[in-house]
Amino acid sequence: MSGCVPASVRKTPGVVGRVVNSQTGKPVAGAQVGFVGLSSGKDVTDRDGRFSIAPTNKFGILVLLPFDPAQRYLPFEVLRDGFRPLRTEVPFYDFGNPHTIELSLDPLK
Repeated sequence: MSGCVPASVRKTPGVVGRVVNSQTGKPVAGAQVGFVGLSSGKDVTDRDGRFSIAPTNKFGILVLLPFDPAQRYLPFEVLRDGFRPLRTEVPFYDFGNPHTIELSLDPLK
C-alpha cells in the first residue's frame, strides 16, 4: 500500500486542574484549556481557575496519531486574553485516573 502511514488509535486521558496567574498566584477564570488539534477534550476554567476534562470512553472520540510506540504524551494548551499562550504535554498511558495539573500563565506586559 503506497502512501499509507502507520497509525495507532488512542483515547484521550482525563485531566483535572487549575490555572493561575504566574505573578500573583490568583486563579485565571475564562481560560480555554484542552488537547491541541482535537475538537473534544476541551474546557473553560471557572472563577476559581479550575477545569475538568473527562477521558473518552470506549464509545468516545478516538485520536488517530502517527504511530510512535515511544510517544506517551499529548500536547495540551491554555489560552486566555491578556496572557501568553501556554503549551505543555499530558501523559496518556494511564486511563484509570485523571491527571491533576496546575498551570501558571504569564501576563502580557
